Amino acid sequence: MDKKAGKKEKRTSGFSGAVHVISDKTGRKQLEEALRESENKHRLLFNGITDAVYVHEVIPEKPGNFVAVNDSACKMLGYTKNEFLQMEVKDIDLPENAKNIPLIHEKLFSDGYALFETCHVAKDGRRIPVEINIQLFDLQGKSMVLSVARDITKRKQAEENIQELARFPDENPNPVLRIYRDGTLLYINKAGERLFSEWYLQTGQTIPPVILGAVSESIEKGSSQVVELGIKDRIYSFYVTPIADTNYSNIYGLDITKRKQAEEALENAHDEILMNQEAVLSLADDLMIENEERKAAQEKIEQYHNQLRKLISQMALIEENERRRIANILHDSVGQNLALSKILLDELKPPDPSGPLVLSLDEITKIIDEAINYTRDLTFEISSPILYELGIEAAIEWLGEKILKRRNILFEFRNDRTPKPLTKEAQVLLYQAVREFYLNIIKHSKAHHVRVFIQEFDSKIQISIEDDGIGFDTKTLHSQVSESLTYGLFSVRERISLIRGSFGIESAPGQGTRVTLIAPLEA
Repeated sequence: MDKKAGKKEKRTSGFSGAVHVISDKTGRKQLEEALRESENKHRLLFNGITDAVYVHEVIPEKPGNFVAVNDSACKMLGYTKNEFLQMEVKDIDLPENAKNIPLIHEKLFSDGYALFETCHVAKDGRRIPVEINIQLFDLQGKSMVLSVARDITKRKQAEENIQELARFPDENPNPVLRIYRDGTLLYINKAGERLFSEWYLQTGQTIPPVILGAVSESIEKGSSQVVELGIKDRIYSFYVTPIADTNYSNIYGLDITKRKQAEEALENAHDEILMNQEAVLSLADDLMIENEERKAAQEKIEQYHNQLRKLISQMALIEENERRRIANILHDSVGQNLALSKILLDELKPPDPSGPLVLSLDEITKIIDEAINYTRDLTFEISSPILYELGIEAAIEWLGEKILKRRNILFEFRNDRTPKPLTKEAQVLLYQAVREFYLNIIKHSKAHHVRVFIQEFDSKIQISIEDDGIGFDTKTLHSQVSESLTYGLFSVRERISLIRGSFGIESAPGQGTRVTLIAPLEA
């Protein structure tokens, strides 16, 4: 009664452990789902901003590594997010801009923000002029910078176009005028005549006061002035430039309607960015926290995996020890008792061999012989003494001869006969793996011929098992149809990995199967 009670208590304890593992797995799944949902919401907000947004570390006088970037940053510079996270701010700046960093940081650390123009270098080498608004904030005790970079390529191109206006005024598609300081029109090109057709401007006439004021101011101050006017549903910018040592100024006009519309759209976007700046900062904080939580969750999963592997190894060794114990009982107790019974029966036989008692005793002796042979075979199948007395190679050969040939499967065994020292754990796990593959051949392959070759190479043992069975598509290993086969292979993979080994399977329908086991030898 005590033994049975002990066994029942052991089973109950094992079930409790299983409930605990299931509970841990459920909690882990809930954590992973919560992390994914939070990350998706923040990613939509962060990536919805049209300007490039960077979050990076900063120390005095030196920008640090990128912590987060949005999709617009990736699109503008051509880097992936993973590439950005391996880079520093200096990697996208021109080397000659390094001299401006101290002044920018001085303003950043004194005012908490800074606005400046610079040039970024894209992955393909393109130089992109940008206007950058940076803001300093604290994240978990670290100084961080939120940078919003706006592409100002079109604005720079417009400024360059203005410089071209002074050339070839007659052919220039934009208005060009020359005005004396008293407002007298000295020259106007064809584009100017068309634009100012409503004013009927003619050479020698006085220009309207709205332009005359800018002309006088430019000549008095010796510097260019800018006047913006709305004409015929368009917006024009007029650059009034004084000519040195003269009393007149040249006026260059440019249609800036589209630029104004773009600036208005950008201003609205900038206002939206400022409104969402707090949300972006919160996002950066959440991303840091989520990364740490995800890392902790991954470490916990890896810890569970390692515990599972150790448990599988312990179970395999416990199973083998239990097999040896049962085999010893069969050999030392049952086997010897049967042998003793046979001896005693032989002593009971009368001198007359033809008597009825002798015939009955012979029949009983025959039954005992069969029981002795069966017990011997069962002892070897449960736990082969050959494994511990002669080694892994002899045990694998004996096992194949015993269970494959008995089922009319031709068994061929080869061995390079070099020493292959293995730990007890490695011997047991490799033997169990080979036994699993032998049983799979019997259950699934319909093979007629099996070849096994064991050799040593590069301080490792390699065991190859080939059959000429029906084979299978290795892609179906994870299908429900081959669930029992998959579980056995999973068990083998985990056991072999515990001894720093590996195994591979090559198979195709109608072409048989080849299994290779590799494990390091004992030093």
